[in-house]
Formats: sequence, C-alpha cells, structure tokens
Amino acid sequence: MINIEDFSKKEDFNWAKDILEKHDQNKNALMLMDENEHVSYITYKETLEMARKYANFLNDEGIKKGDTILILTKLIPDLWYISISSSYSGIIYSPTPVLLSKSDLRYRIMETKAKAIFTDSDALNLVSQSVKGIYIKIYDVTDEYFKNKLALENDDYNDINNDPPF
Repeated sequence: MINIEDFSKKEDFNWAKDILEKHDQNKNALMLMDENEHVSYITYKETLEMARKYANFLNDEGIKKGDTILILTKLIPDLWYISISSSYSGIIYSPTPVLLSKSDLRYRIMETKAKAIFTDSDALNLVSQSVKGIYIKIYDVTDEYFKNKLALENDDYNDINNDPPF
C-alpha cells in the first residue's frame, strides 16, 4: 500500500506520477454506473493512458504549466482524465459546478484567468452564453470530433524540460 506521508516532504511531488502510477495497473480505478444501472470499470492503466492523451492534447493546444483550466462536466470519466492530466502537466484545474449561473461562470472565468473550459454537451449552451466577449478555448469532451482528435494523440507523455509540475 502507498503511504501518502512518504511524499509529504517531497519537493517535486506529483500526484499522478507518485501515487497513481504506483498502483497495480490492472486494478480498477473507476467504477461507472449508467442510468440503467449497468456497471463498468476502468483500470488504473486505462485511466492513466487517457490522462496522458489529455496531457499531450493540452500541450498541443498551448495550455502550459501554470495555466488554469475549468472543468464543467457531469461525473464522467473525462473529468478524472483531465484532472490527472493537469497533475502531469502542472496545469491548475478548477472543478466547476454544473449548477452555476451564467454570471457566476463568467466571474469564475475572469477571476481564474482560465485559458480553456472542458465541458460536456449538457453544459455547452451555458458555457457558450457565459463567455461572450472573452477569449477562451472551449472543448466539448462528449463531442465525437473531440473524441476522435483525442484518440489520435500520442500515448506517451513527456515532461516538458523535466520540470516539477508546480
């Protein structure tokens, strides 16, 4: 078992590398249940593979270490993939409640100076209405075009200059 206290004084601690990559990669990391109560599982290996794809995507899109992104999705696997990829990349992510009003979301975008918002099809309209007049990248992670683009990304994540991610 991994003891988090072993990392408490580590200056270059990285949650994805120091904790998630150390788990048995064949064990289940996520359990999903759909509206029909069908349960499926995603292993640590699969979770980390998708997180690396997202990390490469973020890098390719010019979102770099120290930048902020917002994640405004339902509880779907992509929420976890983006969170973990942010740890890999040193990107600050702000989980954003789907119940925000347009003005609340706009305020959060402005205050965090977010470079991008990752959303789903359910919240896309709210996001689109909230960002009028603001330059920000919007990604609908449930869109087929996005999924196809992400699928083409390289699985291997390379640290930029091997800097610690903070």
